[in-house]
Amino acid sequence: MRRPPLTAPRGTGEDDREGGPRLYVAATPLGNREDVTLRVLETLRRVPLVIAEDTRRARSLFAIYGIEGKRVESLFKGKEEVRTDDLIEKIRGAGEAVLISEAGTPVISDPGYLLVERCRREGVPVIPLPGPCAAVAALSVAGLPAEPFLFLGFSPRKPGELRHYLEGYLSLPFTLVLYESPLRIEKTLEALRELAPRRPLFLAREMTKLFEEHLSGSAEELLAALTGREIKGEITLVVGRGEKRPPRPESREELVEILLRETGLSLKRLERLLRRETPA
Repeated sequence: MRRPPLTAPRGTGEDDREGGPRLYVAATPLGNREDVTLRVLETLRRVPLVIAEDTRRARSLFAIYGIEGKRVESLFKGKEEVRTDDLIEKIRGAGEAVLISEAGTPVISDPGYLLVERCRREGVPVIPLPGPCAAVAALSVAGLPAEPFLFLGFSPRKPGELRHYLEGYLSLPFTLVLYESPLRIEKTLEALRELAPRRPLFLAREMTKLFEEHLSGSAEELLAALTGREIKGEITLVVGRGEKRPPRPESREELVEILLRETGLSLKRLERLLRRETPA
């Protein structure tokens, strides 16, 4: 059976590039230079304007792939609101632009959301160029349920806020994926040891790089593996999902109804058990 030829989605192919300004959102390697896609390289070579989270990192990337003559504009966290108006005008002037982050997929815990939102609001097409993403890469090898999962980004820095933050999400029936700094990972694991001591965890450090490391186990086990070491590199932490807690019954009748449904016991047998377990 002959397979149909692969085609670009409508609005993103060669024939549609004359239709006005557009923004490409391009994923770049997490560390291994061979993880870049051919489509990203072709677009970076063709498009005149690159919007980068880190302009120095962008120029280093261009040097690796032999890309020359690029005009590079910065867009880093804390300056998105200030820069968005100017960047929209620059995209219109250039015709095409590419948004890249320091590593991985832009917008995912990286700058770019406000620029993308503004482009869409003003009718500037935004086209994804898929590729590396630390959250998805870690989840794919964690050996934990991936459906459903909830991406949390970076956790709060203050211990009190961290605990409150984790408590809220741990009560949900989702696998959790979060980013953490090597300076704060032990504090996060200590909080998880207290709040969810039996929850399975997966830690990925320095993904796709020379000293890549994967650790699986409870919070206690991961802490033991990291204690006394100098921890370096970016960390992605996957937290196995919890069980959804049923609502607390508000009456004896509601409790009986829930137990009948969940246990499969007869009403007579259940009533006998409840009389035995309930003090007079």
